[in-house]
This record gives sequence, C-alpha cells and structure tokens, in this order.
Amino acid sequence: MISQGSLVEFIDGGKFICAYVTATAGSQLRLLGQNGRDTNLSPARLLTSSQTVHSLSATRDALIAQLKDAAGIRQQLAAALDLRELWEIVREEPVLEFSVNFLTELLFGKAVSDDQTAAFLRAVLADHLYFKFKNGRITAHSAEQVEHLRQQAAREAEKELLLARGAKALQKIMQG
Repeated sequence: MISQGSLVEFIDGGKFICAYVTATAGSQLRLLGQNGRDTNLSPARLLTSSQTVHSLSATRDALIAQLKDAAGIRQQLAAALDLRELWEIVREEPVLEFSVNFLTELLFGKAVSDDQTAAFLRAVLADHLYFKFKNGRITAHSAEQVEHLRQQAAREAEKELLLARGAKALQKIMQG
C-alpha cells in the first residue's frame, strides 16, 4: 500500500517525474509533482514508491524543491551506472528474470536507498541493450539478443547518417 508522504516516480510525456503522494482516494493517488502540478494517478502507472514516508508539513515550494533535488540525484546516479557490468554477472543464470530490488542490491550492495532503486530503473528504461523492464520485473537479454540489438542500433545509426548526408546534399543543390 502506498502511503501519504511516499515519494513516487512515474513517466509523463517521456520524462521521469518525482512526486509526493498527498492523498489517496479510492483507486487514485493525488500527487504533487516536481513540476509543481497536482495530478491524480492510478498506482499502476508508478515506477517506484519510496520505503521512506516523508513529512508533507513543509511549504509547497519547499516540497517541490525537495522533489527537484531527488530527481537530480536520481538522474546523476542513473547516468553513472554501468549496466553492462551487471549484465555480465547475471547473463549466465538459468533464469534471466529478476526483481528490481535484487538487481539493485547486486549493483549497489546490500542496503540500497530509494534513490538508488529509482536510478537503476531509470538506467534500465533508458538503455534497452542489456535489460528489459516489464510488469515490475527485469529480464536480462541473452548474449544473442544483445548482439542483435547492437547490430540493429548500428544499422539505424548508419541510416541516420545517410539521411543527414542526403539532406545536406539536397540543401546544397537547392542553394545552387
């Protein structure tokens, strides 16, 4: 159950949003987001929910500042993670599906924080090469899948380069 004062995270418009749960009403949560907006959201849309319950007694501006700080910390942590190293450890396991908490503990050590868990999930969602997140679980890709995804990314990069060169050539022709 998600409590009032929980720091939660969800994706809105392709961006990660940190928010505090300010109220629960039936199957909806009332959230104060880092962008300063109040939102109603289904718990099913949440990526993470903090184990820590935060006090909501501060001013609205102070709460928003705390949320922005948490989002910044999580982004910095996510950017520093090396998912390849973790994938190398777990890819030979007989079962390639894991809980978020298990992989986060494996990556950071035993006592992980809410920010570390959220950062790990951000990194997994940003880089689809080694892991896939679905239904609250993380699946490690096989070595064959990783190679296929690398080749696919290389082909797409080649296409992008070809299109950019073609557009540049057309611009030169149009300019005379």
